[in-house]
Amino acid sequence: MTAQGTILVTGATGFVGQSIVSVLLEKGWHVRALVRGSASSLSTYEHHPHFARVNGDMTNGASLQTACVGVHAVVHCAACKADEPESIRVNVEGSRLLAEAAKTAGVHQIIHLSTQSVRLVKRGVYGETKLRAEEVLNASGVPVTHLRASVVYSELPDGVIATILRFAALPCIPVIGDGKVHFRPVHRDDLAEAIHVLLQEDTKERRIENVGGMEEVTFEEMIKIVLEPKGIHKTLVHIPLWIATPMAWLLARVSRHPPLTMSNILGAAEDVRFDAAPFWKNIRLSPRSFRQVMGADVGDAHAAGAEAQFLLKYVLSEWKDAPA
Repeated sequence: MTAQGTILVTGATGFVGQSIVSVLLEKGWHVRALVRGSASSLSTYEHHPHFARVNGDMTNGASLQTACVGVHAVVHCAACKADEPESIRVNVEGSRLLAEAAKTAGVHQIIHLSTQSVRLVKRGVYGETKLRAEEVLNASGVPVTHLRASVVYSELPDGVIATILRFAALPCIPVIGDGKVHFRPVHRDDLAEAIHVLLQEDTKERRIENVGGMEEVTFEEMIKIVLEPKGIHKTLVHIPLWIATPMAWLLARVSRHPPLTMSNILGAAEDVRFDAAPFWKNIRLSPRSFRQVMGADVGDAHAAGAEAQFLLKYVLSEWKDAPA
């Protein structure tokens, strides 16, 4: 198929979703973005002839039914990622509603942005709800491709890079566990390019793809790769899992969006390694190098100091205002 059909993108205003919208429009697809209310992050595309927004919500079945009408495929990125109270309602039940809407509308395929967290033996809320999302999408009868992505990044101070830069503004950088768990950082634009290729395939079956960059790095190495080109050298303070676990338990009860979750801890406790080469070879793309990308300036860690202070104030205020 040529890139002319209409693609519905859920989570279009998110870190990965924005890149997917941009790449698909560049490749000639018609993009329909599912958004809640106004979304300034997509304002660049408001006058693009192939872009349209549709108001909707992953918990509103009627809006999903409307969004899927006339759509060739769905790229499903919307999800709660920080163990929020509504994670089951959005990640699982929302995916079920989307699957039903896609089936009713005759959608040809669904590409689901999943996560390597589903492969953990001990999964947190995020990994568990994303695995259940895979299951409900599989049951839809619509061909679905699950992209189990490793850490997704960009050269912008956003996503995991923003987190590292924020904590680099502190006297030392806290690291859960020993920092030796491995990741394969994948650039969000490479992920979007891969989705473009997959959308052109006339797939008729369900499949799972492990997606990551060609470089395997530990979390400790990831921190150094981001900070050392900027001349920043900070002491890493390892927080044992037996200390981090009660911290996460407490934060979950005093903050709606805690900076540390059980999913973070479980992800730092277990390695889920894989070979990324087969995926990229099959779609004939070469992902960019994490080390090379991070060699460029990705933002001022010192300027992020205000954000780090805000984070600490936010946690403390949530604690203070928590019900007895």
